[in-house]
Amino acid sequence: MNVVLIGYRAVGKTTIGMRVADLLGWAFVDCDALVESSAGCGIAELLAARGEAAFRALEHEALMGLVGRDGLVIATGGGVVLDPRHPDVLRRLGLVLWLKAPAEVLIGRLAGSRRPRLTGLPLAEEVALHLAHRTPLYARTAHLTIEAGALSVQEAAARVVDMVRAA
Repeated sequence: MNVVLIGYRAVGKTTIGMRVADLLGWAFVDCDALVESSAGCGIAELLAARGEAAFRALEHEALMGLVGRDGLVIATGGGVVLDPRHPDVLRRLGLVLWLKAPAEVLIGRLAGSRRPRLTGLPLAEEVALHLAHRTPLYARTAHLTIEAGALSVQEAAARVVDMVRAA
């Protein structure tokens, strides 16, 4: 069994995922890190040099490379659900948990980070636009949802572990 964490950027997939992996004694895999390793550069550089299609192709390769493995906590990129092939792949990989947070929480986290912007829009409009498009995709892909916006990393990780043990 694996745990697959999906959700918008800055929701805590990587941070919570690392804690869940520690609690379960499983390996942690960050899909964005796999893409960066494969590309030989950071995601922002990859997107600027080769475009989103190249990024999505490497993301797909990374996911497919995890099929058949077990005992992993997998943090995906925020846009992983945009590829129509991925919901089925993610569900084949394991228990898919959607980490959710209100737009205001995400905006606050993104405003205080060095993460690159995805559009030329003001941050609040960018987040609203992406959430409007991605929320139905996250909902259709996930087995379960965790409202993580008001939870500490430890609280969210404990909920994930409880869900894994119940599954």
